Amino acid sequence: MRVKLSYTAEVEDVMSEASQLLGNMGSTLQETIDLFNDTILNLQDDKFNLNKFNDSIDSLRHNLEKIDTRCMEVEQVVTGFSDYQRQERAPAPEIDDADLAALAAEVVPVTADHD
Repeated sequence: MRVKLSYTAEVEDVMSEASQLLGNMGSTLQETIDLFNDTILNLQDDKFNLNKFNDSIDSLRHNLEKIDTRCMEVEQVVTGFSDYQRQERAPAPEIDDADLAALAAEVVPVTADHD
């Protein structure tokens, strides 16, 4: 069963946190590479073992799914952070007195009818 986690980080720590999230998959990635190589060797072996092959393929798929999920999560974090930075850099719209007067003229007072 999978659960979604979330936590808060300082703005200046977002990229470091994203890096750690992705880096934590390093051992899974290495395990997957080793398993991949072992699976190829099994296929090339004169004493090919079908049960071992099936187990290896299942494990490879499981590991690749975990890696892919983590990559998507980190991509979402980095994209969201990039959007945040872009908004922070965008200049605030300037409203001159004429624009402000035009907006004020469009405002309709709300009155409440009390019986």
